[in-house]
Amino acid sequence: MFRIFLWLPGMIWVLLPYWIFMALGVLVIATGAFFVSSEVRKEQELGAALAAGPPETVALEAFDATQHIGPAGEVRIVAQLDLTNVERSEPVSDDTVELIWIRAPLYPSDAADREGGPRAIAVKTFTSIAAKGLARRTLRQGEIGPVVEIHGRVHRPSPLAFLVPSSREKAVLAGGSAPPLLIIKPFTLPREVELSYRPFLPGISTARVFISSIALGAILILIGGAKFLFERRDRDELQRLEDSGYGQGVAAVVQPSGLTGHRRFDDGGSGRPVATGPVDPNASAGDLLRDRMRR
Repeated sequence: MFRIFLWLPGMIWVLLPYWIFMALGVLVIATGAFFVSSEVRKEQELGAALAAGPPETVALEAFDATQHIGPAGEVRIVAQLDLTNVERSEPVSDDTVELIWIRAPLYPSDAADREGGPRAIAVKTFTSIAAKGLARRTLRQGEIGPVVEIHGRVHRPSPLAFLVPSSREKAVLAGGSAPPLLIIKPFTLPREVELSYRPFLPGISTARVFISSIALGAILILIGGAKFLFERRDRDELQRLEDSGYGQGVAAVVQPSGLTGHRRFDDGGSGRPVATGPVDPNASAGDLLRDRMRR
């Protein structure tokens, strides 16, 4: 098994064409650049939200996504919290690490019944708080449930989710058969804490990821360039020998001898037989020529 790992780099070098190495290098660098731009944009949005202050409070029935969503997706809405249809993750054993979440339907503050379904859903992950803890404050009692103020951020799928599949986002998006109008992740901590920047890869700086992607991409591109030069050198060498008249029959190669897995070369039409030996049937003309020169 250990030998396989030793041979693996050589097998990759032989089997993959040079342009694959170059394409992978470009892809790695492009992915690093995309990661950095996404993280910088997220940090700028959070900073802009903190600087701008919280958005105005608006009733859910009057909510307009084009006007009432602040920087970083921040919203403040007044809605009825349906406590009878709250969903939460099932409890697990103490030695099992599992995603914890709670999801509660939100109805317009003036709704008299549940006809038509909820207009929004409040979701909080990694918390075991009670449903009422999703609200910043309770204003009054409505026909469906308490009329509360929800202060949080509108859920937006992460552009980097394809890099690290997020069970957190899957839980946020999971729900009823019809998508809600609005998915809100309420603040349960002070606003300054909730809007603080958290790296996508904790413990690894954005600059480090970008530098690493450039270094790895450059190495792959250099490997591809080196293989291209080696292959061109072999082609040029074969062409030079053919043009010089040496081994005219070598290029034409090859007449099968009667022996399985053997080849017999015509030595430039001289009629002198050349020693035969086992060869790889998939060998290139350059490999066959070098084998003949060694004989």
